[in-house]
Amino acid sequence: MILMILGVCKRPAKQVSRGSRQRVTRGLIRCLEDPSADVRFWCSYALGSMQAKSALEELDKLAKNDRRRAKGFWSVAREARDAAQCIRQGFWPDL
Repeated sequence: MILMILGVCKRPAKQVSRGSRQRVTRGLIRCLEDPSADVRFWCSYALGSMQAKSALEELDKLAKNDRRRAKGFWSVAREARDAAQCIRQGFWPDL
């Protein structure tokens, strides 16, 4: 499921129908509770990239509590915080 969702997220927004976008957003938000830190990390990234305002509450929770790291990257908390900032401000923070 996650690969299908991420595949849809890679398409430009104008190529994804409104209904598809909503389904993808809901699926990604559900995946923020996945046991895998890698899944939570990449779903956070996808939601930030999609500017998914409906994900802010869940991203804020992860930003406060999830210290696990994605393989080869930083913590889920940091990615969730950065994604939330991207949604709120319209751009990703500098690394």
